[in-house]
Amino acid sequence: MAKRDRLTLIAHLPHISIEGQFHSYEPYVREVKLWAELFESIDLYTEVVQTTPSFAILPLPSNITVHDLGISGGGDKVSRLKRFFQTTVLPFKLYKIIKKAEYLHFRSPGYTTFFANLINYFLKRKVIVKWATSFPPQKAMGKISNWEAKLILKSGYNTQVMSYNSISKINFHTFFPALFTNSELQEISSFTDKTNWSDTSKYRFVCVGRLHPDKNIELILYGLKTYIDQTGDNNIIIELIGDGPLRSKLESLASDLKIIKNLKFMGSLAFKEVLNELKTANFLIMPGVNEGWGKVINEALAAKCIPIVVNKGNGANVLKLMGSPGLFFEAHANGFSQIIQRARELKKDKIDHFIQLGDHANKSMTLEKFQQKLIHVLDSSDKL
Repeated sequence: MAKRDRLTLIAHLPHISIEGQFHSYEPYVREVKLWAELFESIDLYTEVVQTTPSFAILPLPSNITVHDLGISGGGDKVSRLKRFFQTTVLPFKLYKIIKKAEYLHFRSPGYTTFFANLINYFLKRKVIVKWATSFPPQKAMGKISNWEAKLILKSGYNTQVMSYNSISKINFHTFFPALFTNSELQEISSFTDKTNWSDTSKYRFVCVGRLHPDKNIELILYGLKTYIDQTGDNNIIIELIGDGPLRSKLESLASDLKIIKNLKFMGSLAFKEVLNELKTANFLIMPGVNEGWGKVINEALAAKCIPIVVNKGNGANVLKLMGSPGLFFEAHANGFSQIIQRARELKKDKIDHFIQLGDHANKSMTLEKFQQKLIHVLDSSDKL
């Protein structure tokens, strides 16, 4: 298939230059490589940072040129104030970018793409919007995301939207996020060791994610304390894979709750290292409610690791879209304690059922499936 000429991509994700080459979030880069195969060159307008992010990163393809939009993330007061002033000039920058673009791709939602979609509502350039959460978004995603969703619904056919769930509009296309190739799924499954499923005392519980307020890790700590108090099981250990601004606070909280020996802070690991941990783990705990998709659910299911997800927000929606190949718990300490007890009591037939559902879901979300969908959407846009 002949490559298209040039793509203008707008995404609010941290990108860092290492030895002259830009790097970013590993699953995102794996997917962007598919776009890079379909276009001769890509101009990427995004956030550029100076410090290495705490999550796993990969280098971008060589035909992607990164341009700094002059915006920054962060949830503290200083960052929010700084972003306010940056946002006042952002629409003018985006207007110039979009006006001269031939083909656009927005990775929504977010305040950057809200302005981009607003501007393009009037300029009407061809754009493919990847809406990286449920549609409409959960309230926890914030007002900007909900405003952006309403704006996209009003957009014309020049705006092709890739959404997780089905929308009855001709310019909307249902898709699932890309993560693994078919061969990678087979490889992960064949090297997964679950010999310890027969011994509940050896079950491994892991949580994968940045130690950030959005991830709601405190719920695990309070829930773990409640579980130990209710059951007397002081041998349970929960492994926290990830790093971030809350690490010292969480370590102090664990010490105060007298559960520090029941937690293992493993720090940030590369994508393949995370998979290796999941291959021998039994349960993935996911307490966050502000998830876009929660790709770690796919990673866990590929490794035959059963997700335990808080029954609130988009993480739960993701698991339900997959046919519910896992467990749900209510967002309080007692709900967490109860689900850990239930997990330890799961029978083999239920475990096997969850694993089969997860296999089926992941096979519908491969990189190959995503590229097929992407080509279809590009062809739809070309016909306009």
